Amino acid sequence: MADVVRVIALVVCVGATVTVAAAERVAPIFVAPPAASVPPMAQSGLRHRAAEVDLATLGDVRQRVREGLPARVGLNLWPDAEFDALIERTRRTSGGYSLSGRLAGIPHGATTLVVNGDVVVGTVWTPSALYDIRTVDGVQVLREVDVASLPPLAEPIVANATSWPGWPPKRRSKSQPSDSNVEAGDRDDGSVIDLLVLWTAAAAKHAGGTENIKALIDLGVANANDAYARSGVAFRLSLVGAEQTDIPDAYQINLDVPDLDDPEALQAWDDALGAKWEAAFAVRDRVGADIVSVVMLMELG
Repeated sequence: MADVVRVIALVVCVGATVTVAAAERVAPIFVAPPAASVPPMAQSGLRHRAAEVDLATLGDVRQRVREGLPARVGLNLWPDAEFDALIERTRRTSGGYSLSGRLAGIPHGATTLVVNGDVVVGTVWTPSALYDIRTVDGVQVLREVDVASLPPLAEPIVANATSWPGWPPKRRSKSQPSDSNVEAGDRDDGSVIDLLVLWTAAAAKHAGGTENIKALIDLGVANANDAYARSGVAFRLSLVGAEQTDIPDAYQINLDVPDLDDPEALQAWDDALGAKWEAAFAVRDRVGADIVSVVMLMELG
């Protein structure tokens, strides 16, 4: 009888071991494409390579996270840059979903991936390096960012009406009911910030198309929310709208400024620019955004 008990115990232990191993199995998500080169517009950074993303594995990981199960993926960027990512959060995006988590064994290491259909974008941080994943012309591209080439941070710039002619136009602030007309339970507690992102046609072209810029916007929101979560910040961004705008890019505004000695031309230019901003404000009111961000090109090239 004792032998039977020992056999049963062994079977249970073996079964448990198999279950744990399956949960902890780390599947690499990048495979070398059979024939693909990095598009010229994506050939930047310290190094880059083309890859194919295993979408089925990412879909399985998302399902495990939704079910509260351990979920890990292998970020096999390069032979000297392979990471085990512990995926902890998933959220819906404008066209798919995001996955966020930390890098096992690397303090402050983190990753965020956005999967919008066939468009996959993401970031991977370590204390000493930054990597990004982009989809350009249908090709997934892995890049190591040259952190030293990034512009230094500066103090916040306080906008004023004279710093940029034609912006902002005069308008009412976002209309809100008075406190006397709002029940206590209906007041916004500030835990969710509704965000509207607008982009210019040039910005979308620079990003590789409309679907690409949408995915990058989703990635920005996911990165911000992941940073808030890891920092214990008690609010989140909610993307309530994302669409193209007729607002000109910064470089274009400078090119279009008429002769300052021609008051009528200057006024007509200012009115036309103001009308484009008013259209953007109308979108803001329509979607009920708290904050509006405009993605534009600051300069050519």
